[in-house]
Amino acid sequence: MGPIDLNILALLQPNARKNNTAMAKKQGMAPSAALERKKKLEARQVINADYIRVNPQFLDLNLLAFIDVNPLGSRGNPETGRRMARRSRALELHHITGEDWFILKGDPKTPNP
Repeated sequence: MGPIDLNILALLQPNARKNNTAMAKKQGMAPSAALERKKKLEARQVINADYIRVNPQFLDLNLLAFIDVNPLGSRGNPETGRRMARRSRALELHHITGEDWFILKGDPKTPNP
């Protein structure tokens, strides 16, 4: 992969659906040549997909978060667990063994106190 392909990838990473003409202009090449380069990168599966992320708020989707928590120096301290459980977004808190000491189940849409 040459420097032009690497530059195209760098331009596409923040916005995979970037306008081909704008991409070509930044590369100093014809739009058709830039598009051909992009298609070759897709064919070689260097680029896997271009997709959009939908804001779940507008679709009224219920979000639920599971967070692994390993508090430094607390190693499963019950008081640390109680403080986390008091947070309004915390729906459940589980004390576990292993590298992470707690798993917090929370609702990101609920306001924090």
